[in-house]
Amino acid sequence: MNYLLGDWILKLEAIDRHSNFERFYAFVTGVEYTFNGIYNTQMDLGTFLEYNFDSRGQGSAGVLQDDLFTGLRLAMNDEQSTEIKLGIMTDLNDASRTTRVELNRRLDDKWSIRFLGQGYHRMDSGNPIYLFKEDSFIQSSLVRYF
Repeated sequence: MNYLLGDWILKLEAIDRHSNFERFYAFVTGVEYTFNGIYNTQMDLGTFLEYNFDSRGQGSAGVLQDDLFTGLRLAMNDEQSTEIKLGIMTDLNDASRTTRVELNRRLDDKWSIRFLGQGYHRMDSGNPIYLFKEDSFIQSSLVRYF
């Protein structure tokens, strides 16, 4: 569910699941605000703040059980649809943190390029994503559209 309130977007995604094995609920809620035409240019800067909750707690099924996401999206609004995104997910229980940076740009009508970086920081050994603590990466992709 999204609710537009002036320049703000209020967001909520929720689930309440009953099965023979368990009952749980989870939700993501947050706000988004975009600053249009920053510094008197055609660029827009979007800001995000979201909270993730899962009643199953921290485990393999409940990775985002009590986490806060903050992010920025810089849209150049140019002919190449250039976008830069930065997001940080912080576990509010143990301060484990993941950071993600993306750069997307069209080269022409058939080709685009993408750079992606993902980093894991201060990973607590009790966190389910602790197994990925050594898996930070940088990736580049060249994509052709048909």
